[in-house]
Amino acid sequence: MLYLKMFAVCLLCSALLLISALGHAAEITPLSISMEGYPYPYPVGFLPLAIEGQDLRMAYMDVAPA
Repeated sequence: MLYLKMFAVCLLCSALLLISALGHAAEITPLSISMEGYPYPYPVGFLPLAIEGQDLRMAYMDVAPA
């Protein structure tokens, strides 16, 4: 009988966690592969590169030392 009560409590907690997670799912937006939509703390610059015949760009943050 004790195991049945423990199972019911675990099932109820799992259901509440699932409902809570589903409510927050609408707030999450997917990021692009280059992370351009991520809110970085400093301005992001880009350095164009050509490596092995491929045109690439490297992102960087130029932050002055404190």
